[in-house]
Amino acid sequence: MTSNDFSNALRELYDGELLGEAFFECMLGQSLNPEQSRKLTIALQLETETKARLRPFVVAAGLELNDNGEARNTGRKLAGGFAGKSWREVMAGLLEILEPAVKQYQEILNDSPYEFRELANSMLIHEKALLSFVETELEGKANSTDAMSNQLVNRL
Repeated sequence: MTSNDFSNALRELYDGELLGEAFFECMLGQSLNPEQSRKLTIALQLETETKARLRPFVVAAGLELNDNGEARNTGRKLAGGFAGKSWREVMAGLLEILEPAVKQYQEILNDSPYEFRELANSMLIHEKALLSFVETELEGKANSTDAMSNQLVNRL
């Protein structure tokens, strides 16, 4: 993958953050208990900060930010599809989304040009943190937000 080709991957990565941010924003607006809201807020913060970290790369690649475009609409629609579902159903649905996303991010890393490998790797780690959250929630363990929180702390 050339630097030019990486711009397509960068668009996918950025749009994924827009989608995730809109999704978690909408999920917070649905009827959840305080503990679930706290967890979703951590996921939302991770998506927001990761999106902001990608902005300079998106702009440098000559791409538009499109922060209010189709990716956000998709995130809102996705969250709407989870309305009225149990927390476990939401987590199971997210698992179906995140598992292929982690594989896609691994492929982006594998194919990325040298100058973008660190960025691509950080995005893979980010996506794995979200996957870890969902998997740990489905296992019923208490430390489900650890990987996401570690991502946030390590960026400050």
